Amino acid sequence: MLVNTNEIICINQACKNDFEQLELSIQVNNNIWQLEQTYFQCKSNPMVFDWYPKKSILSGGFKLIVNGENVDVVQMPMMKFVYNISDYVFISLCESITSSQMICLSPGIDKNLRLNPPIDLYVTFIMDNVKIIPEDDILTIVHDPIYYPFEDYIQEINSTNIIKFEGSNLASTHSIDLIDVRIDNMNNACIPFNLTNTYLMCLIAKLALNNMQDFEANVEVRIGTNLTFLIGKIILQNATKSSLLPVPYITRQIGLWTMIILIILSSITILSLIFLLVIVIRRRYFHLSGKYHKQNSPPQFYQDVWCELGKKWQIHPKYLTIAEKIGQGCFGDVYKGELKQNDNRTIEVAVKVLRDQNVASMHEFLFEANRMKDFSHSNVLSLIGVAWDPTRKAMVLLPYMKNGDLRSYISNEKNRPTVRQLITWGIQVADGMEYLSSLKFVHRDLATRNCMLDENLICRISDFGLSRDVFDRDYYLVPRTTTKEKDGLAIQIPPRRLPIRWLSPESIETSRYTIQSDVWSYGVLLWELLSRGKTPYPGIDNGDIFSYVKNGYRLPQPTYCPQLLYKSAMILCWHVDPAQRPSFKQLAQDIRNILHQLEIEQQQQKQYLQQHQQTSSADDDTTIVERCSADRKIKRLSTTSMSSSGSIGGQYITTPHRQSENIQLLFDRDRDDEDAYAVAVNSSADIFSTTRLLPKYTETSIAEDA
Repeated sequence: MLVNTNEIICINQACKNDFEQLELSIQVNNNIWQLEQTYFQCKSNPMVFDWYPKKSILSGGFKLIVNGENVDVVQMPMMKFVYNISDYVFISLCESITSSQMICLSPGIDKNLRLNPPIDLYVTFIMDNVKIIPEDDILTIVHDPIYYPFEDYIQEINSTNIIKFEGSNLASTHSIDLIDVRIDNMNNACIPFNLTNTYLMCLIAKLALNNMQDFEANVEVRIGTNLTFLIGKIILQNATKSSLLPVPYITRQIGLWTMIILIILSSITILSLIFLLVIVIRRRYFHLSGKYHKQNSPPQFYQDVWCELGKKWQIHPKYLTIAEKIGQGCFGDVYKGELKQNDNRTIEVAVKVLRDQNVASMHEFLFEANRMKDFSHSNVLSLIGVAWDPTRKAMVLLPYMKNGDLRSYISNEKNRPTVRQLITWGIQVADGMEYLSSLKFVHRDLATRNCMLDENLICRISDFGLSRDVFDRDYYLVPRTTTKEKDGLAIQIPPRRLPIRWLSPESIETSRYTIQSDVWSYGVLLWELLSRGKTPYPGIDNGDIFSYVKNGYRLPQPTYCPQLLYKSAMILCWHVDPAQRPSFKQLAQDIRNILHQLEIEQQQQKQYLQQHQQTSSADDDTTIVERCSADRKIKRLSTTSMSSSGSIGGQYITTPHRQSENIQLLFDRDRDDEDAYAVAVNSSADIFSTTRLLPKYTETSIAEDA
């Protein structure tokens, strides 16, 4: 087919074999031109395994992530949506990101069609001349959400920098990761952290605060790519912008001297309060003027477990100096401290203090510390000792981890770990858990927030939640339940706070923990790593997690997670039968093999690209076709290489070969973000690179239970 004087479109025939390479030549009016060093490569037919999410809104514009195989060899992949067999048909063009993943957009439904949601659209994937109907082939369309404008149009924001948006039909129509709150046209300027059906709460990002030079800033909420709500304006009320009235106006109202006196009095009051606060804190937390506590050992009812520690692990509080709080968990607080040793050296330590000081909790706290004294592994946090004072009671001393907890590190936008580094941390956690499981130790709360990074970025498992940024939302208050044992006895389980998003279904149901339930949690930890610290099951309430996993649903593959790691490790950890889950020893070995295989494939791809660049360094994106005389029928030409799907035929070959202009569809980033994840534009670069930097972190959390 002749498109114009510079371009020809052809349709290939079906290939015989997978990866078959055919030389290309062009014949026009009995004249043949041979394309120099250009081969037509055949590949297996594309396949679609799954896609998500399966719910959208009338306005459309939701990103639909499609996982499959060989999806990048299709010239123009499309997603077809059909209503009521053939009444209405909607087409969405898709963009292949890797050989195993592509992105499509959900269609917008014209309201003039008068279709009443919920609407079921039947899905078909058009991969050139191949139609693929997935197992789950229905996209449900629901009503658009509604975000209300601010009541006074201009809303004041206090020092918490939290904005609350009210609306209707919110959480039931879209998840929190589809929300983009913009302030003065800045993308993701306010990070959503709590979404219900009637309100959304978000925290203004530091970058947005720094860029807000005026008192008033426009705010809008965007859902997907097609739906935007203009909410109103915000005014910051904080320490730096504490007044809405300009200085000349204040001066005219109360006079210059009055204002100066007020400033002086305010400064004196603030300084006095700070001074008193410092004195109170120092008297409470530091040993001053030699006034040490006389009671340096626990009461009699703790003596059994205290004596089991041994003198080597019993620390006198006079050698301990406690500084600022560095972490706050659901069950305790963590302080930074210094411990003076016998040789007058001081070492930095982390001091864990239990918040609930009842006898049962304190006894269990000391028992856990007693078990930790025997831990000796490079990927497990070891015990330094335990100190006692009458105020805080037991204080567990652990090595101070300079880089904090793993979750905070990977979610910090200043840190840019590679995929290799993330997988390596997963291997280190598996090694540490293999060691703990060999000691018959069940962790019960394995998550990135309970893994620490030392100064060399070595990951070490902690059982005490030494996180700098752990919120109570990670733990869910499970109400009182009743369960039956095999002998028919009914056992009533009291209310308890559980990290429900990390727990196996059997642990949620029976409150029993095993090494196999730790394996389930480890799979969730891997998901956290490859999603840069996102909260698992975004958009799903804590109360619905158990039924979600009980019905067979699992966490989806993270965007930047190699498919081999997801299917050969994560999914196996979430087997419904605990006995079918792999051991930590097997996981550590398998993930090492996966990382090694990914690196080999990456190196092979790199060598291929280097060879390809050498052979095509003199080529450009245009193809010159000359008409030859009758006595000279073959002319050598230059062009870029092309690939096609194999045995199906019907592949369009376009000359010149043009790269897609929407290659950044997945990231939705501004063009000036040069540090964003580099996607290989070359059609054959389908090997997942373990050395690419992941994009900057964007929090997409979940609704917090009331």
